[in-house]
Amino acid sequence: MDINSLLKTNKIEIADYKYKIIKIKDCNNYFIIYLDNGDKLKISIETYCKYTNLKGLDEDTYQLFNEENNYVSAYNSCLRKLSIKDYSKKQLYDYLKTKFKLDVNQIDNILNKLIQYNLIDDNRYCINRINYLNSSLYSYKNIKAKLLKEGITEDIINTNLSLDKDNELNKAIQLANKYIRTINNKSFYAKKQSIMNKLVSNGYNYDIVNDVVDKLEFTIDNEEELLKKQYSKAYSKYSKKYSDYDLSKRIISSLLSKGFKIEDIKKVMEVQDAS
Repeated sequence: MDINSLLKTNKIEIADYKYKIIKIKDCNNYFIIYLDNGDKLKISIETYCKYTNLKGLDEDTYQLFNEENNYVSAYNSCLRKLSIKDYSKKQLYDYLKTKFKLDVNQIDNILNKLIQYNLIDDNRYCINRINYLNSSLYSYKNIKAKLLKEGITEDIINTNLSLDKDNELNKAIQLANKYIRTINNKSFYAKKQSIMNKLVSNGYNYDIVNDVVDKLEFTIDNEEELLKKQYSKAYSKYSKKYSDYDLSKRIISSLLSKGFKIEDIKKVMEVQDAS
């Protein structure tokens, strides 16, 4: 017997009650049925309104209400999520499929309802995400990759996202200047190389990266003084455990890793050894 048949008859004798209703709570867009077995079943307003003087549930009605409880819980969970931030249709589809025991038709029904109420709009979502990711200095390549992963179709992406080389360059320069402040105790060459690697890893192409490095205003430390400072630190660190060749090897390796040239390292070491 389906739920519509049960609702039409609405004649469940007291003797047929397997689950007694303790309380019914109105939650604005659904009702919660509290049963004597401890269950709390959420049902839609439409279903509730088809019942009068509801006192208890037989087994068939209980099972059908259980199914509706899952559906109503899923729908309201989506409403709560959407009240906090926007989601794409695919993101909510994946969420419903993973968290709730719903079939494809039930999931589609929920999503279509949310679209009808203008709570899901992939085009709007795409525009807002592009604005946010641009302000967060994401490259064109990475923005497109994220949108595709979030379930936005290529047609919607291409309608709202285009490659603006001036914008890409401006974002890459801003990102590079943020990185510069985090790079300390490295040679000028090593700083440039580090910036290039970070920009490439963030999806900027090599033409943009090379242009950025040419335009950057590096604070060029006195390389010789910086090298001497780093040599002293390395010597202090390794001389406690090593000496002679092993000590020199570790100092040289440490300074090379910071981008200093081998000839400059050897000159500093010769001066330090002679003093």
